[in-house]
Amino acid sequence: MTAAFGALAAVGTTAAAGASAIRSAADLGCEGIGLAREGVQEARAYGERRHERKMQAAGSGGDEG
Repeated sequence: MTAAFGALAAVGTTAAAGASAIRSAADLGCEGIGLAREGVQEARAYGERRHERKMQAAGSGGDEG
């Protein structure tokens, strides 16, 4: 009986460790998604600033590329 309880405890410990690893992987995935989203926002802002500079240059007769 004691051996059975020991085996059951070992299975529970292994399951808890597996759940912890899955949770850590999920956290990393969420962090990666957040970083990608920030990158897209920065690229969009850069494109908008570049477009504004081109429009200002076109309005003043210059050509900026």
